[in-house]
Amino acid sequence: MKTITTLALSAALAMGAVMANAQATTGSQQNPPPAMKAHHQQMMKKIADELGLTTDQRSQIKSIQEKFRPKFQELRSANLSTDAKKTQFKALRTQVRVETMKVLTPAQRAKFEAMRAMWKAEHQGKKAGK
Repeated sequence: MKTITTLALSAALAMGAVMANAQATTGSQQNPPPAMKAHHQQMMKKIADELGLTTDQRSQIKSIQEKFRPKFQELRSANLSTDAKKTQFKALRTQVRVETMKVLTPAQRAKFEAMRAMWKAEHQGKKAGK
């Protein structure tokens, strides 16, 4: 559960990227499980609130998500190896993050990057403890 949270937070503003990544190895599901979707939505709201996103910023980010959603769905059902899917999902998440960062103010970007660094450190700590 903590790993899913960490992944969701790492792709925080990519709304949907984590859901696509979580299914990269299955390829058979077109939609995330309801519990994962609900958890992701809660995390996104929390992050948006912590960053102090305006209504306009939230709308712009939602548009970015909607733009990339079909690409994630297409990749999810593609006939590719697990490694190839992971690589392509990572590239898509990077594209989403780049576009999303353009919506944020410099202060919000700095705060998000600090949050992201903390989440990565937590995730690495969990991996090392296994």
